[in-house]
Amino acid sequence: MDKLAGFETFVCAVEMRSFTAAADSLGLSSQQVGKQIRNLEQHLGVKLLHRTTRRQSLTDFGRSFYEQVTINARPRGKLRVNAPVSWGCGRWPRSYLPS
Repeated sequence: MDKLAGFETFVCAVEMRSFTAAADSLGLSSQQVGKQIRNLEQHLGVKLLHRTTRRQSLTDFGRSFYEQVTINARPRGKLRVNAPVSWGCGRWPRSYLPS
Protein backbone atom coordinates (compact mmCIF):
# COMPACT_ATOMS: atom_id res chain seq x y z
CA MET A 1 0.00 0.00 0.00
CA ASP A 2 1.26 3.48 -0.87
CA LYS A 3 0.85 5.17 2.51
CA LEU A 4 1.56 8.67 1.25
CA ALA A 5 -1.16 8.38 -1.39
CA GLY A 6 -3.52 7.09 1.30
CA PHE A 7 -2.67 10.04 3.56
CA GLU A 8 -3.20 12.51 0.71
CA THR A 9 -6.51 10.92 -0.24
CA PHE A 10 -7.71 10.90 3.38
CA VAL A 11 -6.79 14.57 3.92
CA CYS A 12 -8.44 15.60 0.65
CA ALA A 13 -11.64 13.67 1.46
CA VAL A 14 -11.81 15.26 4.92
CA GLU A 15 -11.19 18.79 3.64
CA MET A 16 -13.63 18.46 0.75
CA ARG A 17 -16.16 16.56 2.90
CA SER A 18 -16.93 14.30 -0.03
CA PHE A 19 -15.36 11.30 -1.73
CA THR A 20 -16.68 12.56 -5.07
CA ALA A 21 -15.12 16.03 -4.68
CA ALA A 22 -11.86 14.47 -3.46
CA ALA A 23 -11.89 12.11 -6.45
CA ASP A 24 -12.34 15.03 -8.87
CA SER A 25 -9.53 16.95 -7.18
CA LEU A 26 -7.14 13.98 -7.22
CA GLY A 27 -8.06 12.71 -10.68
CA LEU A 28 -9.41 9.42 -9.31
CA SER A 29 -12.80 7.73 -9.24
CA SER A 30 -14.83 7.91 -6.04
CA GLN A 31 -14.45 4.11 -5.79
CA GLN A 32 -10.65 4.49 -5.81
CA VAL A 33 -10.88 7.13 -3.07
CA GLY A 34 -13.00 4.80 -0.95
CA LYS A 35 -10.63 1.90 -1.56
CA GLN A 36 -7.55 3.93 -0.61
CA ILE A 37 -9.20 5.10 2.61
CA ARG A 38 -10.35 1.54 3.44
CA ASN A 39 -6.79 0.30 2.83
CA LEU A 40 -5.42 3.03 5.11
CA GLU A 41 -7.95 2.09 7.80
CA GLN A 42 -6.95 -1.58 7.48
CA HIS A 43 -3.27 -0.67 7.67
CA LEU A 44 -3.85 1.40 10.82
CA GLY A 45 -6.32 -1.12 12.25
CA VAL A 46 -8.89 1.56 13.10
CA LYS A 47 -11.82 3.41 11.49
CA LEU A 48 -11.05 6.97 10.43
CA LEU A 49 -14.46 7.96 9.07
CA HIS A 50 -18.10 7.25 9.84
CA ARG A 51 -19.67 6.91 6.38
CA THR A 52 -23.26 6.84 5.23
CA THR A 53 -24.69 7.21 1.74
CA ARG A 54 -25.29 10.91 2.40
CA ARG A 55 -22.40 12.13 4.56
CA GLN A 56 -19.16 11.34 6.30
CA SER A 57 -17.74 12.42 9.63
CA LEU A 58 -14.47 11.83 11.41
CA THR A 59 -14.14 9.33 14.22
CA ASP A 60 -12.24 10.52 17.29
CA PHE A 61 -9.15 8.71 16.04
CA GLY A 62 -9.74 10.10 12.54
CA ARG A 63 -9.78 13.66 13.89
CA SER A 64 -6.55 13.09 15.81
CA PHE A 65 -4.93 11.39 12.81
CA TYR A 66 -5.99 14.24 10.48
CA GLU A 67 -4.43 16.82 12.81
CA GLN A 68 -1.16 14.88 13.01
CA VAL A 69 -0.95 14.31 9.26
CA THR A 70 -1.62 17.96 8.41
CA ILE A 71 0.73 19.32 11.09
CA ASN A 72 3.58 17.08 9.93
CA ALA A 73 2.98 18.00 6.28
CA ARG A 74 3.53 21.73 6.79
CA PRO A 75 6.78 22.98 5.28
CA ARG A 76 9.38 24.11 7.78
CA GLY A 77 13.05 24.91 7.63
CA LYS A 78 15.22 25.14 4.54
CA LEU A 79 15.58 22.68 1.74
CA ARG A 80 19.00 22.80 0.14
CA VAL A 81 19.38 21.28 -3.29
CA ASN A 82 22.81 20.82 -4.81
CA ALA A 83 22.35 20.90 -8.58
CA PRO A 84 23.63 22.83 -11.58
CA VAL A 85 22.01 26.25 -12.01
CA SER A 86 20.78 25.25 -15.46
CA TRP A 87 18.81 22.39 -13.91
CA GLY A 88 17.16 24.57 -11.27
CA CYS A 89 16.15 27.46 -13.52
CA GLY A 90 13.77 25.35 -15.55
CA ARG A 91 12.30 23.35 -12.69
CA TRP A 92 11.92 25.64 -9.67
CA PRO A 93 9.63 28.67 -9.35
CA ARG A 94 11.74 31.83 -9.43
CA SER A 95 10.55 32.76 -5.93
CA TYR A 96 12.44 29.70 -4.61
CA LEU A 97 15.73 30.65 -6.28
CA PRO A 98 18.28 33.01 -4.71
CA SER A 99 18.24 36.49 -6.19
